[in-house]
Amino acid sequence: MNSRESISGFIRKEFDMKLLFLDLETTGTDPVRNGIVQISGIIEIDGESREEFDFHLRPMPGKFFTYEALQVIGKTKEEILAFPDPVETYQKVVKLFEKYINRYNKRDKLHLVGQNPRFDYDFMTAFFNDNRNPYFYAYVKYHLIDLVALTAAFSLAGIVKTPDMKLKTIADYFGIKLDAHDSKEDIRATREIFYRYVELLKNLDRYKKACFSLYEDAFAYEPDSLNECFNFYLKERGVVDHGKN
Repeated sequence: MNSRESISGFIRKEFDMKLLFLDLETTGTDPVRNGIVQISGIIEIDGESREEFDFHLRPMPGKFFTYEALQVIGKTKEEILAFPDPVETYQKVVKLFEKYINRYNKRDKLHLVGQNPRFDYDFMTAFFNDNRNPYFYAYVKYHLIDLVALTAAFSLAGIVKTPDMKLKTIADYFGIKLDAHDSKEDIRATREIFYRYVELLKNLDRYKKACFSLYEDAFAYEPDSLNECFNFYLKERGVVDHGKN
């Protein structure tokens, strides 16, 4: 069984959930004043990718552009205003969600995975509100799986070492290719990083045993804490695992 099949089985067994990997490009950082210009995502059920989508759209009427956002997106305001109609895009998104979710079933929701997914959740909620639908939460559960939080936790444990928590930095650490600041490319990298963290979580017990074995061989007694053990392991062996095969 390969790594991906093993991880897929772990997700089915431990989580049994529908995952939505989502990333947006926006005209600023305020979900009320600024709008969405690209919606990219992957819907995954039982550890298997069911659908990948990528929509470009012009912002809803009345939304503002910031200079900084245009620099990040790499498009002019005129180019963005030539994108497809946002209402038609909204309808496509709803149709896509309803293909996999029963909005009236509280247990049947997508779980959002992303890099700071609160940003994407808030913008999508505002986007639905602008289209007279205040029920984005009927499709996507507000139990967000944040790669930033995962990176922080593994960094504090001394298992992952990165100079910052930017998506590009984490992707580089795990050896995942990420070229451009484009939501389609970002979301593919996000999914791969998520799998690397799942794999690390699966193997924590193995790391714990390796730590204690190395510590006891060196000092002939058990460490006072797992953290002390990890610190010694890292000092002797370096970072526990980069997640590479």
